[in-house]
Amino acid sequence: MKGSVKINIGGLDFHFKGDDEQQVKEAAEEVNLQISSIKNKHKQELPQSTLTLLAAMNTAESNIKLKRQIDNDQKLMLSEMKKMITVLEKSLES
Repeated sequence: MKGSVKINIGGLDFHFKGDDEQQVKEAAEEVNLQISSIKNKHKQELPQSTLTLLAAMNTAESNIKLKRQIDNDQKLMLSEMKKMITVLEKSLES
C-alpha cells in the first residue's frame, strides 16, 4: 500500500508516495549526504539546483557502476556453474 512520506532534501520539504516508507527516507538521506559532500568539496557557494543536479549525477554514476558489477558477477557465476555442471556430468559418466 502506497503511503505519503514527508522528507526533506536540501532544506526543502517534499511528500513522496512509495511502497516502502523506510526506503524513501533512506533515499532522501543519501541525497542529503551527497549534497553535503559536494558542498564540502567546493569553496564557493553553489545554487541548490546545481547541488541537486550534481548529487543526482553522482547517484546515477554509482548506480551504473553497481549494475555493471552485478552483470559481471552474474556472468562469472554462470561460467562457474557451467564448469561445475561439466565436472558433475563427467563424474556421473564414469
